[in-house]
Amino acid sequence: MAIGDKLVSAIQPYLSWLAIQFLILGFVSGLPLSLTATTLTTMLWDQGVDIKVLSLFSMVAVPYSIKFIWSFAIDSISIPWLSRSIGREKALLLLVQCLLMISIILLGCAITADLNLIVYAAICTAFFSATQDMVIDALRVRCFAAIDKEDSGQAIGAAVNTFGYRLAMYISSTASLLIAHYYNWRVAYISMAVLIVPGIIATLTLKVAKNQVAGQKSRVGLGNVLDSIKAIVSKSGTIYIALLIIGFKLSDAYLGHLFNIFLLDIGYTKVELATVIKIWGLGCTMLGIFLGGIVLRMLSYYNAIIIAIIIQMSSNLIFIWQYYVGHNMPVLYTSILIDNVCGGIGTAIFVAYIGHICSKQYIASHYAIWTSLSSFARTIISANAGYVQSILGWPKFFAFSAALSIPILYVAFIVRRKGL
Repeated sequence: MAIGDKLVSAIQPYLSWLAIQFLILGFVSGLPLSLTATTLTTMLWDQGVDIKVLSLFSMVAVPYSIKFIWSFAIDSISIPWLSRSIGREKALLLLVQCLLMISIILLGCAITADLNLIVYAAICTAFFSATQDMVIDALRVRCFAAIDKEDSGQAIGAAVNTFGYRLAMYISSTASLLIAHYYNWRVAYISMAVLIVPGIIATLTLKVAKNQVAGQKSRVGLGNVLDSIKAIVSKSGTIYIALLIIGFKLSDAYLGHLFNIFLLDIGYTKVELATVIKIWGLGCTMLGIFLGGIVLRMLSYYNAIIIAIIIQMSSNLIFIWQYYVGHNMPVLYTSILIDNVCGGIGTAIFVAYIGHICSKQYIASHYAIWTSLSSFARTIISANAGYVQSILGWPKFFAFSAALSIPILYVAFIVRRKGL
């Protein structure tokens, strides 16, 4: 097959109705994140809440980090009557989306009420949002696994879902500020809640098997938890998979914590950062996500993973050039283009690979466990980035952050050889 025909064949699935549905579901999945983070603290600061109290509100995002605790219930719980009517996972997602809408509206309306009510509403929003993420992940893996026998449909699902997620994060963080400026915070939060309606429509129109897994009886309780964990632990090569997931985005995460500080340190202004990173950077990341999906359609998982690790670690080195050039807008645009496109490609491949290794019987819990492991490990390992930079300086720090991926690249070759 010619390269042009292969490229057209790779792009065509992104125009399917299923891809559009999960683009919408990815959008509603990313929508609440900033509403319980930066947008929330901005709203509270605008209302005169003390900055010492504001920092404590970062704790409302804890449900995103510990969602694996109740992920086992997602694989087995049924909603009376509704599950029989539209399918177990669709029924659960529909219920969670409705509760999420209500909690976001309450969060916006609670702005003039007691601070405790705001805390409760924010925690509920984060809880329902994290639950929605898990159900959507499970549905995406199940629906796109049916596209072909090679399971490369996960590439499409990962790309469109991540694309919608990132777009929603940008829209919710910017549109809410604009609406609050011209109207008020209550209208802003209600407007964001209304944007979940397309997700409800996508859920209702989604075609998926009503049964969780053919011939499987739903089990709720300790038995289901143990069976789910056993399915991971008993799998051959689990240790290599875990190491790969822990380190796959490590170079990016290590640099990410200090990225804005680096640019400010070499002379860029906050306005320049906002323009380049928020607008140009978002577009570059979206392009990378799209390209990552195409790469996965054209290559095997294992080769795509190896390529992703190499380009991600290499992209960190571009900032050595940025350091020696200093304040130069064309160079900054180029650096962000290379870094964000490479990061987007890696993200699409990473999300798809996790879906690929999840047991079809325990998709929600396995997906939550693997992503929580990745997030927690990156947070812990990258915590000393500032200390390392203070010793090495910027150029050597970028080289060190890239070198962190070398052991993971070795693990990726082992994973490919063993076919994990």
